[in-house]
Amino acid sequence: MDGQFKRLLLQALFSPSSAALGRALQQHRIASAPVSDFLPLLPAGLKERARLLDNTGKLPVYFEQLREQGWRWIALGDADYPPLLAQINDPPGVIAVRGSVEALNAPSLAMVGARNASADGLDNSRRFARQLAGSGFVIVSGLALGIDAAAHRGAVSAGRTVAVMGSGPD
Repeated sequence: MDGQFKRLLLQALFSPSSAALGRALQQHRIASAPVSDFLPLLPAGLKERARLLDNTGKLPVYFEQLREQGWRWIALGDADYPPLLAQINDPPGVIAVRGSVEALNAPSLAMVGARNASADGLDNSRRFARQLAGSGFVIVSGLALGIDAAAHRGAVSAGRTVAVMGSGPD
């Protein structure tokens, strides 16, 4: 089984319980362990999901579409898994990445805020992010409207940005 497909399959099986996958990956190396080794570690409510994923046959098609768009998957324990993320309590087992993986390991600053922000709030977010990105920080934020989006726009104009999606590409 292709290593990237295996990572997507495990992410799909364990989602939304990525922390459970993280704990499983601390017991089993993803490169050498077959997917069947992970199935007993699935939380009880997700065991039916494994059967459904296996029966639909859609995951390989989904995988190819995402790969063509530039997505790849990094598992806890992989050399390019962000070291700071690995240090949190219950880190996600697999993260989906599109773009520069190097940005995940650079000095960074998170910027999040209201979706329904004032014009001044949006302007401040853009300006702060642009200044910080221009100083070498990678700006990390969600993909929400409002402050998050303004932070990304400001960072892109002067440096790098990382968008965090709680459940990967859907």
